[in-house]
Amino acid sequence: MQRFSPQEFVKKQVEEIRRSVGNKRALIAVSGGVDSTTCAALTHRALGENLLCVMLDDAFMRQGEPERVAQLLSQPPLNLPVKVLNVQERFLKALKGLCDAEEKRKAFREAFYRTLSETAQNEGCQFLVQGTIRADIEETAGGIKTQHNVLAQIGISPIQRYGFQVIEPLVALYKPQVRQVARHLGVPEEISERQPLSLIHI
Repeated sequence: MQRFSPQEFVKKQVEEIRRSVGNKRALIAVSGGVDSTTCAALTHRALGENLLCVMLDDAFMRQGEPERVAQLLSQPPLNLPVKVLNVQERFLKALKGLCDAEEKRKAFREAFYRTLSETAQNEGCQFLVQGTIRADIEETAGGIKTQHNVLAQIGISPIQRYGFQVIEPLVALYKPQVRQVARHLGVPEEISERQPLSLIHI
């Protein structure tokens, strides 16, 4: 088996992102986790000022975390262009009255993409870049649990439903490989080595 090279992976994906997006604008939602941050850093290397990063303050994060994460991502070494969007009311309304975990995940996904669709339209972005990884696809397709960032793989057309084309540079990678890419891109250790937060609400 060929050894994974984060250097070669980054070089190839930067070229592919540039080829796919061209001179158009792209949007990415960042959470402060390793997947979305690595994807944002990779895409920013490819697109520069044509990438907009948004942090959705959806009422399901630790107090003050959206602002803290936005500050961390926007300063050196990443210097990502991050906007914080207060969408707490929208997400709370979408999940109100739902008890089943799977139904909550689906409602969260719809609110998530509707918010990004409106933001993309307002900002003139035709592409949504997201840090979907291989495990997200396998868990959703295998019926383990629905991941909110999986669309085309389960038959949902992002262009028809939300009006943007989705690009997923990390979709072939597992978490350990994503961490290797993160380190290569200079992602701060508190993000590159961060362990996933268990979100019991979804």
